Amino acid sequence: MVDICYRVAYADGTISSKEEALILKIARLFHFSEPLIETFQKRYGLATTSLEQAYATLGLSSGATNEEIKRAYRKLSMEYHPDTLISKGLGEEFLKAATEKFRAIQDAYTRIKQERNL
Repeated sequence: MVDICYRVAYADGTISSKEEALILKIARLFHFSEPLIETFQKRYGLATTSLEQAYATLGLSSGATNEEIKRAYRKLSMEYHPDTLISKGLGEEFLKAATEKFRAIQDAYTRIKQERNL
């Protein structure tokens, strides 16, 4: 079932973070193990983000409170949001790197929220 979800999501050649989040939600709903989920992710070329990596991306430890997580996410999102950086007139290379960082921040926050059922 999860493999079919990945196939459908990958039909356009890429899997968005929203599609990935939905597939992870389905996999966890049906009690798929993390190693099995990672097998599917590797099959479709997705970088698996461990929970510890997600916390590190937000500059936090796993002992952070839900409020600390939200605060860190909001702060980093504002700092790396492409619209904010474009308005500052920064170079194309910097914008590209910042956009990738912004996506990593979003993915990390999504992963932590899923783990904590927020």
